[in-house]
Amino acid sequence: MKQGGGMRVADQRGRFQIPIYILIMEYYKNYMADAVVRVDDDGKRFVKRIDYRGGREEFQVNNPESKTAFGGEGYGVFYILEPISKEDYDTFGRTWTFGYYGEKTPLY
Repeated sequence: MKQGGGMRVADQRGRFQIPIYILIMEYYKNYMADAVVRVDDDGKRFVKRIDYRGGREEFQVNNPESKTAFGGEGYGVFYILEPISKEDYDTFGRTWTFGYYGEKTPLY
């Protein structure tokens, strides 16, 4: 007997099992925008930038025209999303930032 909506599922022997949901997130850097991007398993994109006036910030972007969150070309500048690790995403703005050529540069 199966029940939907995250309910327990009984197998053939009558034992109940709890379904396991695996969250797959992707992480990218966009060095032209001085930002890193997180893409959730449902397609929502979150951008983290360094706000030099007020510290770090992370916000959700729903606009597919956003060059920071989705990449693309705007005003002659190519915003390229390159994959990074979760650790790089989490430590962006605290231990590292982008160098002149987009390389990872430690913050002192």
